[in-house]
Amino acid sequence: MDEYTRYYEAPPHHDFDDVRDWWLAPEQQAIYPNLSKMALNLLSIPAMSVAPERLFSSCKITITDRRNKLLVKAIEALECLISWCQVAQFDLEDSIEQSKE
Repeated sequence: MDEYTRYYEAPPHHDFDDVRDWWLAPEQQAIYPNLSKMALNLLSIPAMSVAPERLFSSCKITITDRRNKLLVKAIEALECLISWCQVAQFDLEDSIEQSKE
């Protein structure tokens, strides 16, 4: 059973004021090594990490005269992919090896 399925099927936990504390607990990091890293990465993102002007500028580059009929979902997906491509590559193999040590 993979980490996500184990987490999804586990009963909810309400013992922590901050959900990050739960993911930072050594027992959770041992049970869910990859999922805890992903959760902490996502939970540490500020509510607004990009200035709105920069986001709109990026969308202006994406939505050209030839692509002006793109659906909102497609534009959102493209902007997410552009943002994610700028993040350093996550190597799952190295992560698994580090968690075993």
